[in-house]
Amino acid sequence: MKSLEDMNLLIIDDSEIIRQSTRAIFMNIGLKPSNIVMASSASRAYLECMKGKFDIFIVDFNLGEGSTGLQLLEKLYRTQLITNDSIILVVTANNSSPVIHGFLGFDLSGILVKPLKPEVLKKTLYACIEEKVSINQTIEAYEQQGLPHALASLKLVKTKKSYDLTITKLCAHIWSIGQPNVAKKLLEGYLKSNQSTTAVKLYSEVSLDQGEIEDAGKYLHSSNNNALAAFGQLDIEARCLLLNKEYDKAADLLEQLYEKSPYQLLYVYAYILLLINGLVDGSRLKKALDTWLKWSKGSVWDTADNKLCIAWAILKTKDNIVHEDSKDVWQTLMKGRSVGKAEYEYVKLLDSLMINDEKPLDYQAIENLDLTSSFEVHLVKYYISQQHNKSDWTRFLSRILKLDIDKEVSPLLRTVKQVITEHIACPVN
Repeated sequence: MKSLEDMNLLIIDDSEIIRQSTRAIFMNIGLKPSNIVMASSASRAYLECMKGKFDIFIVDFNLGEGSTGLQLLEKLYRTQLITNDSIILVVTANNSSPVIHGFLGFDLSGILVKPLKPEVLKKTLYACIEEKVSINQTIEAYEQQGLPHALASLKLVKTKKSYDLTITKLCAHIWSIGQPNVAKKLLEGYLKSNQSTTAVKLYSEVSLDQGEIEDAGKYLHSSNNNALAAFGQLDIEARCLLLNKEYDKAADLLEQLYEKSPYQLLYVYAYILLLINGLVDGSRLKKALDTWLKWSKGSVWDTADNKLCIAWAILKTKDNIVHEDSKDVWQTLMKGRSVGKAEYEYVKLLDSLMINDEKPLDYQAIENLDLTSSFEVHLVKYYISQQHNKSDWTRFLSRILKLDIDKEVSPLLRTVKQVITEHIACPVN
């Protein structure tokens, strides 16, 4: 692991004064000025992350221009521009419950409340570095000399928090190199005598990956000694319910998640996908759409592919769909921005949802549209083919949907897309 002075730092805050004062603190503790980059907005920070990797992130919650640090982190994680080794510290004057709940979905190193105190920042940073060193040493011991030496390295970890994080990261590494049973056994031994939200979540993740749904729920709620711990496990519980085809219960949990933190659009989007695919009662669709329309602008979810499904959801709430509706709905989703040439292709696809006996579906024309090869695009095409009774095309699209699922970064969305595809293949009456 790099020494502190060689680490690359990105400070993201819309206040020039705070950026400069934070920079001064880091220079005072040894970082090289040339290794410190500052960004005044989420868009600028994203560009910096595309240019190079950073070891430390200092992220403000309110970044101005209608964007938040949470939206930025969500975008960086979904585009995989943040590495697992990064130290991520969120600095915010807003420590309300929705904000804290929103950040729980990310692998943060800590949340600091403004005004930022130099001594608090230093103490937190040094603790984070010590944790990263412990993790790296333990994983290195496992790779070079096996599990007994990794466990010996674990015994040198000084604090309960660091131990919990290190053993969880070790198990995540063991899982990633194709040894899930070893990871599960180690986690199970740890959880018998320790309460750990992170270890429980990882145990459940590994179990779900192995198709062991009952095992995945084994330790859920066992570590819930506070409300935040309980909240942090709801998405795992929702995935277990989805895989058990308990769709209404899963939808209830997703609704709880996005109501407690509307900043986390992942839960809203997953919820909307279940609703528009008929897996749960569609009467709750309007509420979810209102949340989406309020918070989606400028987020990583504000893409043409996702807007396609949202537009389709809005159109499904109408009694009759006409050509003008498709344009109007898309314009609403653009929120004042102009509709580009590429996005008009999506509007054309939406138009094909209209059933017209006098004008049969020209599916070749749809295939010629300049659209991405995404789950969302194939899903809408599938339902268009159903409405127009194109059975051959329907079967083809059903196969394509299965191939798209593995591309999904979010485990929750991957599960949602999996159950949607299974429902399409074997609909339940």
